[in-house]
Amino acid sequence: MDIFRAVCGVSLFIASTYLVVDGVLASPSDWVLFGIGAAGFVLAYLLWPSKKRGQRHQDNPFWDILEILVELPVELLLWFGRLLGRLLSGKGGGVDLDF
Repeated sequence: MDIFRAVCGVSLFIASTYLVVDGVLASPSDWVLFGIGAAGFVLAYLLWPSKKRGQRHQDNPFWDILEILVELPVELLLWFGRLLGRLLSGKGGGVDLDF
């Protein structure tokens, strides 16, 4: 089952990467492709049997590299959202935006 989830996750990641690149570069006015690609990244993140979330127990360097690639877009988005939330809520360390 882990192999099936990994293949589905990687396939969805590749398709989402194509849709995001096509939506931004090839036809910049087509935000629908960009949105579908972003949703595909989230779905690939949820499908991937993550070692970090305790869904995969075997050690394999190839799977670890694929895990980094599949989880990177969502992890960056979550990191940026947390950073923005801290800056706007005033809980950040020393940097604050005053409106």
